Amino acid sequence: MVAAAEGRSDNRLTSWGAEMPMPFYVLNHPLLVVIAAYVVGWDVGLWAKFIVITVPAIGITFVLCEGVRRSRVLRVVFGLSAVAKPRQTSGPMVTGKASLRSL
Repeated sequence: MVAAAEGRSDNRLTSWGAEMPMPFYVLNHPLLVVIAAYVVGWDVGLWAKFIVITVPAIGITFVLCEGVRRSRVLRVVFGLSAVAKPRQTSGPMVTGKASLRSL
């Protein structure tokens, strides 16, 4: 988590986690409220209600957050930085020692 807080991304999970807290919260909270409104009245145990409310809400939220992450328009709406289009290079890219030896 320190790496994510400092702006370094050691792996894909930490970079995703550093980018998605606000969209996750904004999307998760209304889902929890809507699902809980239906489930609270059920005549089942507390832990069953907890699982029925929490698991679908978190699963749906992850799917929605991934949609936000991949959409340029939604990234801006949720306050994330817009991702630039990858530039295409014209010609082969020279990298590594083996390529330098052949020059």
